Amino acid sequence: MSNARANLRTQLDVLRDCLAHPVVADGAPVDVHQNAIAAQFRNGLAVICFAVTEAFIRDRTAEVLRGFSNTAVSFADLSDKLQQAATISALQGVLFRAKFQEKAMRVAWTLAELPPIANAAINVSSLSPYAFGQSNSNLSEDVLPEILAAFGIEGGWGAISEIAKRIGLGGIPDYSQAFKELAKRRHAAAHDVSVRIPLNDLTNSLKSVLGICCPFDLILSHALSKHNIRQIPNNANGLITHKEVKLRFLSPHPSLAGKIREQVEQLNSANHRTVKVHPDLPSAKAGVLPRTRAQKEQLIQLGTNGIPDRWQTW
Repeated sequence: MSNARANLRTQLDVLRDCLAHPVVADGAPVDVHQNAIAAQFRNGLAVICFAVTEAFIRDRTAEVLRGFSNTAVSFADLSDKLQQAATISALQGVLFRAKFQEKAMRVAWTLAELPPIANAAINVSSLSPYAFGQSNSNLSEDVLPEILAAFGIEGGWGAISEIAKRIGLGGIPDYSQAFKELAKRRHAAAHDVSVRIPLNDLTNSLKSVLGICCPFDLILSHALSKHNIRQIPNNANGLITHKEVKLRFLSPHPSLAGKIREQVEQLNSANHRTVKVHPDLPSAKAGVLPRTRAQKEQLIQLGTNGIPDRWQTW
């Protein structure tokens, strides 16, 4: 069970509830004071939207960095970029994060974070969580492609956007730009008290957050699993593209209350083909999960709105 995924789902649920609350909506133009209060709340939510995205990217990457099997993967199997990240970049990340620790605890904290770096060559199952995106206060749009490339994944933001289309989040053509917009709103809200962010922009931000985080997780988790079955993605064996990620879906049946559709992608089509109808969600998952693991598929659980609610990787 990924704590990063569970936290993301909880945070998105809370954000949706916040955006539905009357306090964040503007009233009539004459309600100047009430509208100013609403604007301040929306500014805070803009900061949180970006913070949620950052937290998931960092936390899920840290989980993956500690997910390598020592019996299947050696340090020499890792790409040059990943070796550099797990050592040099991780050291830079630890030094940067040390500044945020209580002064009396900085030395002890730093010493505790050094063994995963020093022992990286002999223990790949416990690489430092500070390898990526930890040497600056905020993530830039360059960090996600860097992480994917280090794990042998081609396409960067293009791969994220393509998978987003396949899982029902394709309304945004360029998720690199969506990330920049999240960061731009966060920066404006944090540094300019007079900025007024429209409520609709924040509502759309939730789709952007999910459309960045879920595809990133699906393809990164696929790369980790490939490493752990000794199918190391590299120039010699072949790099991973978004097309290699196989998906299976569970979703509420549109006309049979309580029943769950099991669906697969149709070749050269954005539509899904129903392969089975299950009596309920527990039995659907019990039947599908063993098959997705055996067939190396990612399982996407869609909500009634047709977008991912949960997902599990092989």
